[in-house]
Amino acid sequence: MTASPRVSVLLPARNAAQWLGAAVGSILAQTLDDLELVVVDDGSTDATPEVLSAVADRRLRVVRRDGGEGVAAALDAGLEHVRAPLVARMDADDLALPGRLARQVPVLERDEGLVALGAQYDEVDAAGTPTGVRSTLPCGSPLVHWRLLLENPLAHPTVVVRRAALEAVGGYRLDRPGAEDHDLWLRLSPLGRLDNLPDSLLRYRRHPGSVTVGATEVGERTTASLVADALAERLHREPPAEAVAVLRGALDPRAAAPGSVVEAVGLLDDLLAASGAADAAVRSDAARRQVRLLRASARAGVLRPALAQLRELRRGELLRAGLGALAR
Repeated sequence: MTASPRVSVLLPARNAAQWLGAAVGSILAQTLDDLELVVVDDGSTDATPEVLSAVADRRLRVVRRDGGEGVAAALDAGLEHVRAPLVARMDADDLALPGRLARQVPVLERDEGLVALGAQYDEVDAAGTPTGVRSTLPCGSPLVHWRLLLENPLAHPTVVVRRAALEAVGGYRLDRPGAEDHDLWLRLSPLGRLDNLPDSLLRYRRHPGSVTVGATEVGERTTASLVADALAERLHREPPAEAVAVLRGALDPRAAAPGSVVEAVGLLDDLLAASGAADAAVRSDAARRQVRLLRASARAGVLRPALAQLRELRRGELLRAGLGALAR
């Protein structure tokens, strides 16, 4: 291993003995072998320390801490120990495909304007059996940055980030539980481009004890707050919470007040205008969202006010797209 490897892989683990050996093995078996693996044992009380002690590979470095402060604190602790200019994230219960780093690292090394690069993933169950579900994360920086304002467009354990950018924004924030990754992407986005590869490079394990499943409710509240703040900054006004929930798809329009559905139509239109989006993929995504909102307006009996809102805003392209879809 060189004094400074090409990439540091950062893997937090807390009571992860059941799957940790396989996750570690999938990183140490990468075809790009100029790497270091920094595992943060976040106060494990199971056999996690023994699993790590059994690994005879000098590229593995273990950081042990008392834990209990959450994954963001563990990641920040690990960041103090990484040495490479690029930092790849990995979770203790997932499996990296052998060519993952060989695919992502050269892309970042060639493109200095790229700050973070994710990829697609295939889901597996607790036993490692494929579920048949593959991610459809957006590709192309304009679309990724557009989606970032409404949802999390990057899968955290697939992402490779520039260490200098992580340091510039102060790493992870502890007060964003369940959405510390989305918060990080929002803070990284002014520094450069974020993107996803179309390749599936990870086996993402879904099981009852996973962080994603267990923290869904907390993460949803944090995400709602992040999106509201991002929209307020972009639109220079604080949008109504229920309208934002409808726009994000977190609230069924049929359960919302009719005025919130109409407001969501205007929010999307304002957001597109404020983003100055000329990218075809962004405009197509916005049109599809507008179609969904207009259909919801029709079901809620407020289609006429929603269309009036669009006419007042004079955004003809989205209006035509919405009307065309409703006619079909």
